[in-house]
Amino acid sequence: MSHTYLDPLEQSWIKYYSNIPENVKINQTDFEILWNLHPEEKGKVKIMGKQLETPRWQQAYGISYSFSGTVNNALPIPPMIQKFIDWANLKEDSDDIFNMALVNWYLNGDHYIGHHSDDERQLIKESSIYCFSFGADRDFILKNKTTKENTKICLNDNSLIIMGGKCQKTHTHSIPKRKKINDRRISITLRKFKNIE
Repeated sequence: MSHTYLDPLEQSWIKYYSNIPENVKINQTDFEILWNLHPEEKGKVKIMGKQLETPRWQQAYGISYSFSGTVNNALPIPPMIQKFIDWANLKEDSDDIFNMALVNWYLNGDHYIGHHSDDERQLIKESSIYCFSFGADRDFILKNKTTKENTKICLNDNSLIIMGGKCQKTHTHSIPKRKKINDRRISITLRKFKNIE
């Protein structure tokens, strides 16, 4: 799979794999195990000084995750999630390793995540971000911060999108609401964090 460049200078790129290798695919039983890991309560974010509930469940694993004025305190990485980290680290073949996962659980098309960039200070600069998608097909929208141009990719079950280069600097991304979707989705996003809290 070659890079899809998002800017004329070819500094921001994505790769999309609609069918990940068998050893990292999950079946329906695995999906239910992962689904049952979701927290009882939804997460919190702080926007314009107000603390709001996220329209999905989320949980950090491995290293706590600071974003939108809040901290998602990490839990130990379960074996089922560790396998994705191990696979990604072998694929990357880099001195910097994936060391945390953020899992988002979407009940249906009313659950979503708004436009944002993964540009936290914890991230190793311009490191690749892997996002595995399981369950319902959902649109993934990348928006150029300068031109406002959108790039839409439908993320299907057992797929992977990789964002790299200056993607987080030049673009935001989102999973928008889709009223007609009634099925569940789980995303597992892997990041390379600096080894400091």
